Amino acid sequence: MPTLLQAVGMGELDAVMEKIDELNVEFHHGILMLSGSYSSFKKNKNAGILDDRDATRKQAQITSRLLSYIEEFGWGNEEVKIKGKSSIGSNTTTTNIITNTTTITDTIKKIKILFLAVNPIGTSNMRLGKEAREIKERLRRSKLRDNFEFTSEWAVRPNDLLSYILDIKPDIVHFSGHGSEDDGLIFEDNNEKKKPISPEAINKLFAFAVKRAPMKCVLLNACYSAEQAKGIAQSVDAVIGMTNAIWDKSAIAFSTGFYDSLGTGDKVDIAYEAGVLSIELNGLDGADYPVLHKKEAE
Repeated sequence: MPTLLQAVGMGELDAVMEKIDELNVEFHHGILMLSGSYSSFKKNKNAGILDDRDATRKQAQITSRLLSYIEEFGWGNEEVKIKGKSSIGSNTTTTNIITNTTTITDTIKKIKILFLAVNPIGTSNMRLGKEAREIKERLRRSKLRDNFEFTSEWAVRPNDLLSYILDIKPDIVHFSGHGSEDDGLIFEDNNEKKKPISPEAINKLFAFAVKRAPMKCVLLNACYSAEQAKGIAQSVDAVIGMTNAIWDKSAIAFSTGFYDSLGTGDKVDIAYEAGVLSIELNGLDGADYPVLHKKEAE
C-alpha cells in the first residue's frame, strides 16, 4: 500500500483525508476544520459551483495544509488503503500552474524554473541579481513554495543555451537580459562581449528542445523580444515577450507579479495578467509592453 505522502502525490485525496481522520485521535481542531473544508470543497465542485480556476486554487490550498499536518505529526510513512479513484484529483496532484496536474511534494516532479541572465560587456548594466533574488524570495514565501525548483545560470553563451535546457529540463525558461530590434536576443561570447543569436536560430533551438524537455512556458524579460516570443510560441505552449525597451524596475515588477501569481496556483495566462498589474500598481511605465503568445492548437 502507498504511504500518505505517496497517496497525496497520486491525487488520492479521499483516501488521504479518511486516513488523516483516523489518525486524528486527539481531535486536533485544525485537522477537523480541514476535513470540513474538504467535504465542502467536494460538494461545491461536484455541484459545479466552483469554476476551474477556483477549484484548482482551493484544491492546492487543501493539499498544502494536508502536507503541513502530515509533516507536523510525522505521518508521512503511514500506509493508506486506496479503495478506488479519488473523486477529486488525478494520478498527480495539484496546482494547475502549467498543466492540469503540477506537483506539490518532493515525491513528485517539481516545476523547474531555469533563469538565464546575460549582461555582456558593452551593454547597459542591468539589475539581474535583484530580479533573481526577488523571484526566489516570492516563490519561497508562496503557499506552494515546495512546488518549485529554481536554477539560475549567468553570463550565458550561445553554446550554453541548449546544454542548460537539455540538462535541467525546465518547465519554465526565464531569459533576463538584452534584446535588440535588429539582432534579437543578446548573449555573450567567450570574451564576455555581446553575441546576438538570430531569431530563426532561437526558434529552431526551442523547437528541438521541447522534444527533449517538458517546457511549457518561456518568459523573455528583455527589450524588443515580442517578435521572438511569437516565433518560439510555434513550439512552446505560452511565451511572453516585450514590445519595446523596458526599464529594469518595470521588468522586475512584472517578474514579481508573475511569480507571485504562479505561487498561488494560477495558470500562466493569469500570472501574465498579474505581472502587468504589478507594473501598473508600482506606478511604472511599460505595462502595455508585455505580450503573451500561445501555441496554436494543432
